[in-house]
Amino acid sequence: SGNATVHSLDQITVTARGVSEPLQQMPLPITAMSEQIIEKKGLTDARDIATLSPSFSFKSGYGRGFDRPVIRGMSNIQGEANASFFIDGIYVEGDISSYGLDNIQRVEVVRGPQSAAYGRRTFSGAVDFITRRPGSAPGTKLTLGAGNYGQERLGLFHSGGNEDGTFGYDVSLNKRGNDGVFYNQASDKKDLGGIETISVMGAVAWSPTDKLDFTARVMQQK
Repeated sequence: SGNATVHSLDQITVTARGVSEPLQQMPLPITAMSEQIIEKKGLTDARDIATLSPSFSFKSGYGRGFDRPVIRGMSNIQGEANASFFIDGIYVEGDISSYGLDNIQRVEVVRGPQSAAYGRRTFSGAVDFITRRPGSAPGTKLTLGAGNYGQERLGLFHSGGNEDGTFGYDVSLNKRGNDGVFYNQASDKKDLGGIETISVMGAVAWSPTDKLDFTARVMQQK
């Protein structure tokens, strides 16, 4: 009709193939979560990303030591995982399920074999966290959450830098956990299945010239 209104979707740019290109034109099955979606839906870590991503979930076991991403249902109980985590395209050893999303620009979940693009342990797919440059969004953010069965969430993030943008930094603290929910015959209580994860992260960025930019990031998780 003459009063019809046309609505266009926001264009999301992804870098799964090493270059920036529109998500709608990608010849790969990808789920991309922008920082606007993360903020709007209150997502706090990779487990929240998994709940909203088709064919992407988590498998936990052996005291969290074997936590791993599962894409398209492919998961090994022992040995190497079939999918892996990456931060800005760099492979991350082990589990980063508590990695905070406060400094994230976008999360890309790529489904299917991507060994040619990512290089290792990506037979079923890859999960890539694309970060903002440290100091590009200065400010402080506090996230708190609580629920039944002792659920708790704590997130503290701070970013800053100098006025001309040549130096920036960010620091963050994340804690997430819950009490046991499964019955234990030995203790006659529901004290099995509880988890607690604490992670601390820091990053700095320095641009001594217009054509040279250094970024360093470190993370400790327990």
